[in-house]
Amino acid sequence: FDKSKITLAVNNEFKDYVEIDGLKVKALLPTAPREMGLTATYEGITYTAYTDIVIYSHATAVTVNSGYETIEVYVGESELLTSQLEKAVTISPANHTDSYYWEFADQEVVKYDSEKELFVPLKGGTTKATIHVGENLKAELTIKVLVKGSGISFDSRGYDMNVGEVKDFTGELKMSPADAVFDKSKVVLTVRDTDKDKVQIDGLKVKALLPTAPGDIYLTATYEGMETSTFVTIYSPATAINVNSGYETIEVYVGETDKLTEQLGKAVTIVPANSTSRIWWEFADESIVGYDDMTEKYTPLKGGTTKATALAKGFNGNVSAEITVKVLVKAKSFSFDGRIYNMNVGDVKDFTDELKYYPADAVFDKSKITL
Repeated sequence: FDKSKITLAVNNEFKDYVEIDGLKVKALLPTAPREMGLTATYEGITYTAYTDIVIYSHATAVTVNSGYETIEVYVGESELLTSQLEKAVTISPANHTDSYYWEFADQEVVKYDSEKELFVPLKGGTTKATIHVGENLKAELTIKVLVKGSGISFDSRGYDMNVGEVKDFTGELKMSPADAVFDKSKVVLTVRDTDKDKVQIDGLKVKALLPTAPGDIYLTATYEGMETSTFVTIYSPATAINVNSGYETIEVYVGETDKLTEQLGKAVTIVPANSTSRIWWEFADESIVGYDDMTEKYTPLKGGTTKATALAKGFNGNVSAEITVKVLVKAKSFSFDGRIYNMNVGDVKDFTDELKYYPADAVFDKSKITL
């Protein structure tokens, strides 16, 4: 068997894939997974020997392409994620024949659907994705699966503000579901045309300019086709309460409810004049003066003196003023202290202390008595 007379050959399809020198074959290009037929002929032998050669090209490196270190997709965007993963890495050389696969740290976030040959984002979350190439090459990137929101809302049905106050509503806006993507920089706040002079809107910040009736301003937030609203009330809180001249002390009789209520209403002035705060009174001795929630009136209950404090009732009201209320008791009768008095000729008797009023705490101006 003179092997030097053997001739090796491949068919024309694979001539560029190998270099044949005698009985030596140099692999030039990968053929995998295809098989390349190699024939051997020998002088004087009528048949041809045949075998198959598969040429492999093993990967030497795998790198994550710039911009693909983190891939963001929404739940259900399987085709997009599959496309992104295909673009995410470069395996060198380009004509490698090694197999590769992706592995996900959290398969509740992303999994591979072998039937559809797609990578499926299952739920919101972040997972590491590792590509394994050949026997020992790998690279890692991050996949963030986002959740699309179904609705936005304010955290409260209504908000109270003071004139001049600036409120940032960034923390007051919520997205449903809670894990949905919510880029609050894209939220637009608006009010009705009739309220535009009462507030100043700058992004998600609202500045209160003018006082309003309760719940008067209808504030609307819009975000990517979603909309929600809330109410805003703007107060002008009192900065001072001044006692009006002549009302430092108020005198009324027991039972003069209307008079005391009227006098208290005139007793003080609230500053500023457009304040939305309202005055209410507190009494040091509530057994002398009481308040009826039903009638919203103040009633002198019994004789005595009590301090009355006017407070600014309203959002952030924190100013006060003080006056005195004297409640008098009307007398029903009066009498001498004695039934008979004895005097001598020339005596002068002062009957001031001999006269008594009933009831004992009634007002008794003895200067008005005529004997």
